[in-house]
Amino acid sequence: MRQEWMAEALCREIGPEPFFPENDGEARRVKKFCGPCPVRRECLRFALKRDERGIWGGTTRAERRRVQERLGMAP
Repeated sequence: MRQEWMAEALCREIGPEPFFPENDGEARRVKKFCGPCPVRRECLRFALKRDERGIWGGTTRAERRRVQERLGMAP
């Protein structure tokens, strides 16, 4: 699953645990971390092509599913 862009992701500095939040409050805090990430778009594209759990590209799984529905993409 490792992609080249992942080496530039800011999340690599803190590890994966925060990106699998238990509630919406935790998700909001983590999503703020994604804002300045230089590979946010690549991360989001990656997650939209798969049914990944957690925060990817500054979005939750539910948010990505809504995007997929709007774009006519199957999750």
